Amino acid sequence: MRTKIVQWVSFVVLALLGLPAFAQGTAFTYQGRLNTGATPANGSFDFVFALYDAEILGNRVGIAATNLAVPVNSGVFTATLDFGGAPWNGQALWLEILVRTNGAGAYSVLTPLQQVNPTPYAIAAGNLTGTLPAAKISGTVGDSSLPSSPNFSGTITAASFSGSGANLSGVNAASLGGVGAANLWQLTGNAVLPGNFLGSTNNTPVEIRVNNSRVLRAEVYGTNQAPNIIGGASWNQVSNSVYGAVIGGGGGVGYGYEWYYGPYGITNYVTNVVNADYGVIVGGGANTVSAPYAFIGGGNGNLASGELSVVCGGWDNIASGSQSFVGGGGSYYRQNLASGGYSGVVAGVDNQANGSASVVVGGWYNSTSSNAYGSFVGAGYNNMATNSYAMVVGGEDNVAGGLNSFAAGNNAQALHNGSFVWADGSSQIFASTGTNQFLIRATNGVGINTTTPNATLTVNGTASKPGGGSWSTYSDVRLKKNVESLSGALDKLLALRGVTFEYIDPAKVNELGGQRLGMIAQEVEKVFPDWVDVGPDGYKRLTYRGFEALAVEALRQLRAEKDQKVDALEKELQQQKNAQTELQNKVDALMKALSHRKE
Repeated sequence: MRTKIVQWVSFVVLALLGLPAFAQGTAFTYQGRLNTGATPANGSFDFVFALYDAEILGNRVGIAATNLAVPVNSGVFTATLDFGGAPWNGQALWLEILVRTNGAGAYSVLTPLQQVNPTPYAIAAGNLTGTLPAAKISGTVGDSSLPSSPNFSGTITAASFSGSGANLSGVNAASLGGVGAANLWQLTGNAVLPGNFLGSTNNTPVEIRVNNSRVLRAEVYGTNQAPNIIGGASWNQVSNSVYGAVIGGGGGVGYGYEWYYGPYGITNYVTNVVNADYGVIVGGGANTVSAPYAFIGGGNGNLASGELSVVCGGWDNIASGSQSFVGGGGSYYRQNLASGGYSGVVAGVDNQANGSASVVVGGWYNSTSSNAYGSFVGAGYNNMATNSYAMVVGGEDNVAGGLNSFAAGNNAQALHNGSFVWADGSSQIFASTGTNQFLIRATNGVGINTTTPNATLTVNGTASKPGGGSWSTYSDVRLKKNVESLSGALDKLLALRGVTFEYIDPAKVNELGGQRLGMIAQEVEKVFPDWVDVGPDGYKRLTYRGFEALAVEALRQLRAEKDQKVDALEKELQQQKNAQTELQNKVDALMKALSHRKE
């Protein structure tokens, strides 16, 4: 089929120039005349339209437009063409047309190519300058960065704009969204009016950034829930579904051992995390709150996993008991642990308060057992309270293992209920042996009302025993051997000299002033050397060992001597009585004999 275009009639609307103001898009209407030989064509034909940047040997521009089954009447046809917006950048373009009978055979190229020319109104639209009234503008203002858009100049006045406005410049922002410039957020501050706020009206978090890094995030989970406030490093986080949480700051980047994550020299993000409602982390790094209403003040690697628990700071500390408390301390892999409900560790390293309502104040390796309700360890090293209401106030290696027991010093063990054990610095274990004991080990003496005890027990002042009682010592015969009677007790007792005296400096020897009764150590030593010893100050002291036995035997000796004398006297008296009786009998016989003679 021989076909040719004998006449071109082209109607190019404003959209041909890519001007979007009239909102017709990029399609336009083309009308032409098609002949078959010298005769006007009739029937249905397929057309392909393409644009080129030159009439001869040009390059195709944009996409081709195919129109099928276009009706041709007496040679006249009309087609709607759409090459998109890209070709219309102001360059000269030529239209190529290919045609065939509808669905039959190959396309024939019609020659020559036809130059595309603008209509007079399109020319006018491309040269618009100055101020345009809003009524004359409709549709979408094109993006001048796109090749299809002409370059506008001057001022465009419109009632409203839509789109991102990413490429707008020189826009007068005196009034945006019905809000005057004075009410927009100013870098120099604002006078905030009732109802004004800075934030979002949908459920999208609001962030504040510095140097393009997040420093503060406000978010709300659910409806009518308390907001989460997340400050500090951008990787600090509040877990999904958690509300009312606060991270004040902290977080950072650590290196290897410094933050105990991974091998040395590997950069690690040190993250604060809140996993429970109303949890709070004030600062620090690698801290975690995993129970409701729990709190961490700062530090590094701390965990508050008990409800209403608190960790003030320190390193690697854990408050896992309900309403438990860790004040601080701890170290690398040597955390303080408060696992009992209402328990607390104030400070120190590697301390554990495992009993409910128990407390460890400080020190190192101190602990309360899980069954030690209300127990207490004050400080020191490796001390343990293993029963309820037990107490260790300090020292080293002490154990309060009885109910209501008390231990202090070194290696003191109050193992029985109600026992009180106070041990000095000796390394040997000093332990209770029964309930309700009060034990004291003091190698250099116990002083009462004195700071210079010179015996195991030194009392400066008067000691009394209200209610009576006695000082006792074991004296069971079953406990003794080599028992012999004491001899010469009276002579030895009489060899002692009792004196009155006054101490030159009573305070020096923890004695009372004024006149005293006693003996002289040097004199006693000659009779009873075992009664005399030498104090740490070099002065001789008296210990009346067995004085009561000496007194008893001396009295016994006096009684025996008295009894012997009484027996002798009684015997002598009896002899005298017998002699007197005999004499009386003789007198009576003589008187009787004399009486007979008189008769």
